[in-house]
Amino acid sequence: METKKALARNKITPVNKAIEFLKIIILAMFFELEISYAVNEVNKRYELREFLRIDEEVKLKSVYSFMAKFESKQFLNLVLSILNVNAKKRRNKPSLLILDWTDISLDLNPFRSRDSKNKPYKWDIQQRGSF
Repeated sequence: METKKALARNKITPVNKAIEFLKIIILAMFFELEISYAVNEVNKRYELREFLRIDEEVKLKSVYSFMAKFESKQFLNLVLSILNVNAKKRRNKPSLLILDWTDISLDLNPFRSRDSKNKPYKWDIQQRGSF
């Protein structure tokens, strides 16, 4: 509801489509993806569309035309105002923070060849509690 109010204040219509486009743009910004890749993934994966609460496929051209309406500072202020309104609403409630110290294997090298079965090295995990 707060998001719709912020969009209405900035005279952005249609509000429901704008919310879908903003979800995809923020997803791309958060994971540092190209918007075209984010749109393709959202259209390909039903689970991702369900998570983002997007009912139908999104056209890349529509997202780009939505973004073309804004200057960079104007768009950033819009996104920050939406995020700040939602964050203020949640600040009043007590928060529960759950920390998990379980070791995980994470490969951050996207340029490495994925065929590592015949390689002389192995990936290792640090022991619990060490940094």
